[in-house]
Amino acid sequence: MRQYHPGIGGLESFVASLAESLAPLGCESEIITLDRLFTAPTEKMEPVGRVDDVLVQRVPMLGVRRMFVPIIPKAMLAPYDVLHVHGIDGMFERIGREPQGDAQVRVATSHGAFFHTPWMKTLKQIYFGSVTRLAAQGYDALIANSQPDFDLLQKLSPNVTLIPNGVAPLGAFQASGRDLLYLGRLASHKRVDRIVAALAEPALAESVLHIVGPEWDITIDELARQAEKLGVTERVCLHGRVSAERLSEIARQCGVFVSASTYEGFGMSLIEAMSIGLAPVAHPNASFAEILAAAPIGRLAPFDNTAEAASAIRAELDALSDDRRALARAFSAKFSWAANAEHTVQRYRDLLDAKQASSCMRYPAHA
Repeated sequence: MRQYHPGIGGLESFVASLAESLAPLGCESEIITLDRLFTAPTEKMEPVGRVDDVLVQRVPMLGVRRMFVPIIPKAMLAPYDVLHVHGIDGMFERIGREPQGDAQVRVATSHGAFFHTPWMKTLKQIYFGSVTRLAAQGYDALIANSQPDFDLLQKLSPNVTLIPNGVAPLGAFQASGRDLLYLGRLASHKRVDRIVAALAEPALAESVLHIVGPEWDITIDELARQAEKLGVTERVCLHGRVSAERLSEIARQCGVFVSASTYEGFGMSLIEAMSIGLAPVAHPNASFAEILAAAPIGRLAPFDNTAEAASAIRAELDALSDDRRALARAFSAKFSWAANAEHTVQRYRDLLDAKQASSCMRYPAHA
């Protein structure tokens, strides 16, 4: 995968949780990632280290965040029974081009591919249909996190499996407050500015918004200036990156999760928020729409219409109750890491068995 600890985000959290959940099932995981963070591209990290008892190997790269080539020695990939790539990017392409051993299985999980924003959409589609499609031929199977991803990956491979993300609960408690919570990176496609704008609408005149997450391509100072301009500074709490303990303290004060994100690979933060009883109000991107179509509470709202978004948030605040919070928690429990790990391991086993059978057919035993 392209980024890992100390980078923090949905993809990094996913891989860390998957590695932890695979261990009880007999899998020993190691991470290969880049030797720098895109947020600090000139600062190289040590080539080998351990994070939460998982070996992490870091490799150099050529290029930039959106277009990079990892420099991976061929010998580094050889020892593994399964190579599981996370994300459709330069790492996916590099490993897909590498000659594959007869006994090794290669799998890739999409995490939304690279259609996170409409930026250069036509060029992305051309690239996806050519370079990405060619790289996909180097994989035995692809895994989709969501139905939109499943539909997308079927354009690359006939061997696609849908395994919804595992999500770790934010805590074992049920929140009891009425504040609003945004949880995630401060990235441009998340459109946190639209949430701040919605807070300035009359329907939310008494509400407090907590914004939790690390800076990406949007800064805390930018959001602070917007809040000041709209006159809501005292009702916008800009926390930045926080510890798990501090996040629990903040989340206990909240009742509604809000996200104006225009694109999500899955929508992990929404499920995390529901795990402690928050009612979600989210922009109608494909992933959020898929989740909330099945959820017992919460709603979609167009955050590009701040008045309509504010009205939807107000409605969820007015409907809050212990029973509805409990419904949110029960729904989130369906997305357990234990189930995700079991489905993933079974996929590994099926592919390894198929590869072994194929190898035996090519090289039959002599009488």
